[in-house]
Amino acid sequence: MFALAEFNCLVRRDYDILIPEGFDCCKLRLLVDANSGIMTISLTIWCKPRIPMKFFALEHSPVAYAADFVVYPATILAGFFAVLFYTPIGRWPVLALALVLGLAVWSLIEYVLHRHILHGLQPFKRWHDEHHKRPFALIGTSTVGSLLLIAALVFAPLFLLIDVWLALAATLGVMCGYLFYDVMHHASHHWRAKGGWFQSRKRAHALHHQPGANVYYGVTTSFWDWVFATRPKNG
Repeated sequence: MFALAEFNCLVRRDYDILIPEGFDCCKLRLLVDANSGIMTISLTIWCKPRIPMKFFALEHSPVAYAADFVVYPATILAGFFAVLFYTPIGRWPVLALALVLGLAVWSLIEYVLHRHILHGLQPFKRWHDEHHKRPFALIGTSTVGSLLLIAALVFAPLFLLIDVWLALAATLGVMCGYLFYDVMHHASHHWRAKGGWFQSRKRAHALHHQPGANVYYGVTTSFWDWVFATRPKNG
């Protein structure tokens, strides 16, 4: 007598299961002999063809995916130097406050975008569902796309309402928040946790990825999940 069970291999990295280059998904098949207690494990690899690298592609090559981690730090540093060299020292405290406010506001933007856009508005929901189906695939907003969105939705309105330097400082704060989110989201899926704060964030995001879950839309912080009651009752 045999019992058969199949599990999506969402924890394959934690168990050092090697996935060949070009394969995005896997499935573990467990076959248990109820009489002898002997268990055999077979690993079935399911492959999807690579999506060609494009500026606005949903799925990226490793190089395109890693562009955020190079372009954003370089852009932020360039912005910092521009503020330091081209604004009088007397404005620095106000500009620093604008930067901190931009950083703080990002956490709310992150929550609202994740909950109400990526999980509520088509076609973004359909695109984001693909990430939930294949959490280890290199899926996300392209670097060009995210930069254009930040420029259009943050910098441009502030530039029209106030002035270029306050707009730049606040935008730099938002960009710092986005970069932090980007690193945390990647780490939640691809890095191991060894306890502490990062492990709690990784666990929260894993709970968010459970089928039917309506919890933990914040990746960098659970503050807004607490505010809007999207934390588990026992969380």
